[in-house]
Amino acid sequence: MIRSLKKILLILTSVLSFSSLYAQDFPTYIKENAISINTSNNLNDSVYKLLSGFQLIMIGEMHGTNEPANFLTSLIKLFTDKGDSVQIGLELPSEEMKKFLAEKSDSSVYSSDFFTKKPIDGRESHPWAEIIVTVNKIKNAKIFFFDENKQDREISNNRDSLMYVNIKKQMLKNPKWKTITLSGNIHNMLLPLNGANKMAYYLKTDKELKLTDNICSINHRYKSINNCIVVRSSVGDIIISTIYRKIICC
Repeated sequence: MIRSLKKILLILTSVLSFSSLYAQDFPTYIKENAISINTSNNLNDSVYKLLSGFQLIMIGEMHGTNEPANFLTSLIKLFTDKGDSVQIGLELPSEEMKKFLAEKSDSSVYSSDFFTKKPIDGRESHPWAEIIVTVNKIKNAKIFFFDENKQDREISNNRDSLMYVNIKKQMLKNPKWKTITLSGNIHNMLLPLNGANKMAYYLKTDKELKLTDNICSINHRYKSINNCIVVRSSVGDIIISTIYRKIICC
């Protein structure tokens, strides 16, 4: 069944409830609904057709994994090759990326405060640094950082709310650009978690942005059975299954 470690399976289903995906045998479901992509570094027109209608695409990862960063850079290249302008937001504090923001060089990425400090949660990784290096070289693409800065905590202790405000400011600054974000997979939840609103929920329900039908949230989780990314959107659930790391959709 697994022919290549680089093969990706992309599934679009109109089922609105994720739990209903398991009403059918999962391998059978993949076989009947998947769009095959031969390499994770070269996404095809099927992926573009699937995702290009969204203004905001939010990728959530388990920090320390490689696939979300690879998927993000491939998605950026796909959109910009099609003529779209794309702004990419990373869950990093801008105050710790001042050196890069001032110099915009490859070396300034790796010598920035964020990537020289002691690792905490996996974001201080080569894949994340390489996203910035790659985007910095792509025409019609630019990077921004939306995590809270230390001084922001004096305003609010709601980190998700602060990150939402930072992303909203960037979207209003470039309203015709597509926005793609990468964060931990708690922050891009479209529904409240244990009664707490998350970054994606704030963005989805923002009356000025009007993203209710124009946002999708992609979740990537590491476990021991399967490797999938789940996209929650207004059209239903999209599953991207990459088989070179074991991940289970949620």
